[in-house]
Amino acid sequence: MVAIIAKDMLEGIGVSAAEKVDLSKPSGWVLLTEAVNWSAKVNHELFYKLKPALIISSYKNGAVLGVEGGEYDEDSDWEEWDIYYLMDKEVGVASFHDPGGGVYALAEKLNCKIPYWEHGWSGVSRQEEAFGLLSAKYSGDKEQGLYLKRMKYATLPGENSREKSRQWNSVRKKN
Repeated sequence: MVAIIAKDMLEGIGVSAAEKVDLSKPSGWVLLTEAVNWSAKVNHELFYKLKPALIISSYKNGAVLGVEGGEYDEDSDWEEWDIYYLMDKEVGVASFHDPGGGVYALAEKLNCKIPYWEHGWSGVSRQEEAFGLLSAKYSGDKEQGLYLKRMKYATLPGENSREKSRQWNSVRKKN
């Protein structure tokens, strides 16, 4: 149900790719959750209300979920709250802060045990790319498919992940 609401809300603000999201695959859930999170930042904070349920639903529908505890950052003078990571091998890893504790509270209410994320952050910021990634997945365009593939490669955990993120960030700066 939450995914249907999320898709309708995204379509309502002009994210036409939302109607094509395939919820039978974890990749669709990850990209939908990421687009809703970005929409909360750039369109309306009401989208944040959907975020905890979408993260847990993504996990329940096959995406890999993990949590990493936050810490205080003296340099930026803000506290990093728990960070949740959603991963699917088709689209890579998306990360989400949980400043209000909504994801944690919902997981507790549903008795959903979330494992610790052992991989750390890839160093690649995906948030501002969320609408483009959603479009790339469902457009059928070969070039956009390559864009999604590069993002996937840059964010999936594994050997040389820091090197992958440096390569990705240098490509983004050139474009």
